[in-house]
Amino acid sequence: AADLQTAVGSLGAEIEALRRQLQGAEEARRAADRALDRLHTRHDLLGRLREEGAGYGSGVRTVLHAGRTGGPLKGILGTVASLLAVPPHLEKAIETALGGALQNVIAERWNDASAAIDYLKQGRGGRATFLPLDRLSVLPPIPAPRRAGLLGNALDLVTYDPQVAPAMQQLLNRVWVAEDLPAARAALDTLGGGEERRLAHVGGHRDDHP
Repeated sequence: AADLQTAVGSLGAEIEALRRQLQGAEEARRAADRALDRLHTRHDLLGRLREEGAGYGSGVRTVLHAGRTGGPLKGILGTVASLLAVPPHLEKAIETALGGALQNVIAERWNDASAAIDYLKQGRGGRATFLPLDRLSVLPPIPAPRRAGLLGNALDLVTYDPQVAPAMQQLLNRVWVAEDLPAARAALDTLGGGEERRLAHVGGHRDDHP
């Protein structure tokens, strides 16, 4: 009888431990569900903001809206910002290096960009800067040297669709990214003259070098 009571007590303790584990797992599941809901909400919000062109100039928003499927404009691929994927820790550096070019509209052809310009003029829809892929003149890249504090050529640190490669190359293949401002300035001080290059560091400052 004593052995039976001991066994029953042991089973009871095991059942209680399992109950606590189950309760903990249920709480973790509920927390994960809440986190997933927040992520879905954020994803939907970012999708709406991108679709509506929040933060863009009026001309850019007009072109993006007219360039949607079924719209009057053709060959409008999107803005540089929407077609460029940047690692989170480099967002400030790339944003600083590109500046207003983030709002440049990439078009498949010159004729598409020309039609968009006419559309803006006719409707007084504002202004936009276009990058027609068939008319871009891309200079050769300048590889970043291997030295302390330099992360590399900006073009190699981001991702984009191969279709828009000429636009990204024109904007970023002569930009180097440094870890901080001292590293950027040290690079500029030691590299000397030559081809034009730009240095941006992860904190957001940009230095130009002729």
